[in-house]
Amino acid sequence: GYITDRVAEVLRDAGMPDALVDVGELRGSGKGPGGLPWRVGLDHPAAPGPGLGIGLEDAAVATSAGRGGPFTADARRHHIIDPRTGDCPPADRAASAVAPSATLADALATAMTVLPPGEAAALLRRAGAARGVVSDAGVAPRWLA
Repeated sequence: GYITDRVAEVLRDAGMPDALVDVGELRGSGKGPGGLPWRVGLDHPAAPGPGLGIGLEDAAVATSAGRGGPFTADARRHHIIDPRTGDCPPADRAASAVAPSATLADALATAMTVLPPGEAAALLRRAGAARGVVSDAGVAPRWLA
């Protein structure tokens, strides 16, 4: 997230206020084509492909999911660990957060993968994030605001 923010700042300082940066997380600065918000798709197991789309205007989005960094062949152990239990959330759970910076969005998305939806929504509000979405394979995505 931090690198995405820095690249966006470098581009802005170089005279490019309208840019979409993707360095692991996405940050849309200024306006996209046609003066509209930048349109991006989110990769979630419940909505494969570009099934979940959002607009970014001076905002960032990050998605976290256990399937991105498995430690075991069955992906039951992966890079996201719930500090309260020591367990990993299901590998096919994904969470995305929209926030003012990619650094914040990245941290929130990871935390949201281990939180129940009500706690994830409260965290988004406390952090000043715009919204988020959590999904599991076979279950409709849950938008949180």
